[in-house]
Amino acid sequence: MSSENIPVGWLTTYVGELVAPKVEKGAPNGDDDFCYIDISSVDNQTKKITAPKLIEVKKAPSRARQHIQRNDVLVSMTRPNLNAVALVANKYDGAIASTGFDVLRPIEIDPRWLFSHVRSRRFVEEMSLLVQGALYPAVKSKEVRSNSIPLPPLGEQRRIADKIDVLQTKSRIAREALEATKPLLDKFRQSVLAAAFRGDLTAEWRKQNPDVTPADKVVSVQEEKRTGKFKIRGKNKWESVLELPQLPNGWAWIHNFRLAQDKLNAICAGPFGTIFKAKDFRDEGVPIIFLRHVKMEGFNQNKPNFMDPDVWEEFHQPYSINGGELLVTKLGDPPGESCIYPNDCGVSMVTPDVIKMDVDEGCCFTEYLMHFFNSPTSKGLIKELAFGATRLRINIPMFRYFPIPLAPVEEQAEIVRLLRQQFKLLDSIENKILEGSSSLDSLDQSILAKAFRGELVPQDPNDEPASVLLERIKTEREAAKGKKKRRRKKG
Repeated sequence: MSSENIPVGWLTTYVGELVAPKVEKGAPNGDDDFCYIDISSVDNQTKKITAPKLIEVKKAPSRARQHIQRNDVLVSMTRPNLNAVALVANKYDGAIASTGFDVLRPIEIDPRWLFSHVRSRRFVEEMSLLVQGALYPAVKSKEVRSNSIPLPPLGEQRRIADKIDVLQTKSRIAREALEATKPLLDKFRQSVLAAAFRGDLTAEWRKQNPDVTPADKVVSVQEEKRTGKFKIRGKNKWESVLELPQLPNGWAWIHNFRLAQDKLNAICAGPFGTIFKAKDFRDEGVPIIFLRHVKMEGFNQNKPNFMDPDVWEEFHQPYSINGGELLVTKLGDPPGESCIYPNDCGVSMVTPDVIKMDVDEGCCFTEYLMHFFNSPTSKGLIKELAFGATRLRINIPMFRYFPIPLAPVEEQAEIVRLLRQQFKLLDSIENKILEGSSSLDSLDQSILAKAFRGELVPQDPNDEPASVLLERIKTEREAAKGKKKRRRKKG
């Protein structure tokens, strides 16, 4: 903001002119545990310290050096675009902060005014332009403190800060109400899936279509056409463990391998051991499908890794996917999250932690099977079978023999249609929630912008001018510098 555009009685200065030159630094001492605040302790959405750490003094990280007080403003210098900033609450008075923060200790001004400034869009954008370093993008303390800030009279600062608190409290309550809706949508989505694989979703449809071919007969017909390219090894060790519920007429519990295409590696996970090495990963090449890419809501293309094309061609073609395959996670809580690999993503390969399956659509729709693995029915069965001390997992033999509640083909099509219909509605509601959250973010920034233009509250001509306040701050800053110089001379 230029000096010409600020209200009467205001002036423009720099952040560093309004805060203590330095805060006390040094390693924590004593025998008790201490409260440590690093960048991960700050929620960059709520702008609050939400996850402080209690650490033994002897195990203090090397960056635990800054002694903070209530009303200090913490500004993360790493990745300033994420805007991890916080106003130190009373309960964190005396805590130790990471040197990754610039600790701004306000002098004479309302701390909330400074805090409002460092979470404004203008501050974030200006800091982001100053970032240095690609692997560890950061700004320096001198750059934070050189940022310009409008300074109103102290009385006006307080009135503005009070108004911001009131307005943003309303915004926060609205945002929390929106966030509370998301778990309800997830719960409803799971209840719809549960109804689908109990047969409840299509109960009326079955009454109107009594003459469809039963599921087990359709599977048997498909099996007669196969030439035996897809071979099954091992035995079913798990069926006696499970108590399978009764299914509607025409449905059948079918082992999963019977629904696979008649082709080599119709069900497989990625390569193990010596032929799958991180040293063969490249910045481009054949995309590699990890657990993080397989999500119930769809295939996630973020954070890709790539295999060297020559290594892929020599070793990994059997683990490749081209589009339309079912992907299922082997690890998780529980395992079994599923999606379909899109047809427009080109050739990729799966890792050892992801199962790919080529589904025989003559007896089972891939989308039907995907919805089943994402349903509470499947998750309940997997929890009974999965193994692992620290992280649950399933293996390929278990997946091959996994019981599938298979509906007749025509009923599968109806189930898929109804699920698409229901999920489209839920997705629409979720999009409205996202739009609402985005609107609230914009509203918060609009409030701050109005505050810094002096448009949020009326001015009071009786307020002490900001110029007088700034002179008093300068005097206090100089006095603080003088004390430090005298201490150094004594030392």
